[in-house]
Formats: sequence, structure tokens, C-alpha cells
Amino acid sequence: MVSQKRYFYLSFPLLVVLTVFSGCMTPVTKNDFNALASNPPINKSGEREEPKKPEDLQYYSSKKITLILISEPLEFTVDGGILKERNQKIRKRITIPKNLPGKLLSTDVNGNLEVGFEKGYPDCRIWFKKPAENDEKYNLIYDTVHSSITYGSGVYTVKFSGNELPFLKIKRQQELLHGKETRRASGWKVGE
Repeated sequence: MVSQKRYFYLSFPLLVVLTVFSGCMTPVTKNDFNALASNPPINKSGEREEPKKPEDLQYYSSKKITLILISEPLEFTVDGGILKERNQKIRKRITIPKNLPGKLLSTDVNGNLEVGFEKGYPDCRIWFKKPAENDEKYNLIYDTVHSSITYGSGVYTVKFSGNELPFLKIKRQQELLHGKETRRASGWKVGE
């Protein structure tokens, strides 16, 4: 028992350091965007940089999202008086894993965010709704009341675990700066 306590006390500082310096995923909030605009980051030479923009953040999905095809797009052409129907090959099922990195592609006039999770398919996008006053998270937006979205050229039903809608997350990292909590002012002479 005594040796177990000793190992715990020896490993506890390591756990604290790993927790502090490892990034954790937190929901994207309106306050995050406001903080980016009003508090520019400091570069390695100690100067303030240009404020970061929402496009500079790496976004992640809060949970696994599965899209199941409802309807395929049809294309019709008329060739020599004959109506030709052309079906294009489309994916029947798409899985967007939890914590998959995504990129902000655009925003709309309401402040909603359009995020892409597939680099090779820029037209495959998911919209996330700007939080209301009593909510802080950017939640997934459905196209219709039937839990479906347009993803690329198809219409898909959205499936996920639990009752809470998937939301956007960002990685946040904290660093502890060393120094004293108190300081005595040194003064500042004219001409210095």
C-alpha cells in the first residue's frame, strides 16, 4: 500500500503536466470567435500578430455522423428527340468519424458555418448553426424536418448516436507561464 502511494505521488506531477500541455477538444463558441478578433496572438518575438480568423481554426466533429442515401440525382438530356436519363454513380453510405479534421469553407449572412470534411470532394459540405442566446455550440443543421441533408449531389439521412446533435469542436491547449503572482512596480524615468 505504501509503495502504491509513492508511485501515485511520483506519477501525479506527470499527469498534471500532460493534462495542461496536451490539447483538449472543446465546443466552438461565439466567444471563441470574439476572442480571436479582440485578442491577437503573440508571436515568438513577443509582438502581436494579425488577429486569427475563423478560417484559421481546425474544426472537428463531436461524434460519428453516418449519411445514408435517400435520393440520387438524375440528369435528363434530349438527343435527337429522345429523352435520355443519366444516373451518376454516387456513394450510398458516407461515414464522418468523430474528431475528423474539417475546414471552414464559408459562412452565411446568419453566421452559420459551412464545413467540409473531405479534401477531395469540396462540394460535400455540412452546415452548422450559429448558437442562439441560451446555447453556445454550433450544432448540425438539417435541410428538412426529416433529418436529411444535401451532401454533394445526393440527399442523405443523418444518423448519429444519442439525442444530442453533432456539433463543431476545436482543439484548445493551455500553457502555464512561470512567474510570481505579485510584482513591485519599478518606476519609469523620463528619457528612458
